[in-house]
Amino acid sequence: MKNAIVFSMLLAAALAGCNKEQQQANGNASQPASKPASKPATTARKQPRRLTAAQVAQIGASGKTGLWAEPADVCSDRVKRRAGTTLEWNVQATGTKAVVVYLLEAQGKLRRVTNGDAIGGKPVGGWVRPGTTFVIRAPNNPQDLGKVVIGKKDC
Repeated sequence: MKNAIVFSMLLAAALAGCNKEQQQANGNASQPASKPASKPATTARKQPRRLTAAQVAQIGASGKTGLWAEPADVCSDRVKRRAGTTLEWNVQATGTKAVVVYLLEAQGKLRRVTNGDAIGGKPVGGWVRPGTTFVIRAPNNPQDLGKVVIGKKDC
């Protein structure tokens, strides 16, 4: 019950904020003028969570197979690599229908990054640095279908 009340209060506050922004955008004269809302610093770096169907079709038509990154190299400077990179894959020829992409951490530990169909992609943010390693596998199968190590470019 307590969680429901807290959730309701948060939802009401969010809706009130949205309504106020919409009124300001529409030029509602009854609202007092206020300074324009500033965008959070993370908005400029935010990337879509998934690729569009057209982008996935383009990956399939590229003729590439395995797992790769676009761009394959990133700046080692934290500020300059904000745009991040996009992981792309095509493992359809293996007969796999679904995949899981993992980040290969120190000591060989795997952390799931995304999952998807045999052809797909996933934008990843500016946290990716030179030397970051990703592997792609079929679900419940320890065999790698592909691997990519992010390279370093001079910036």
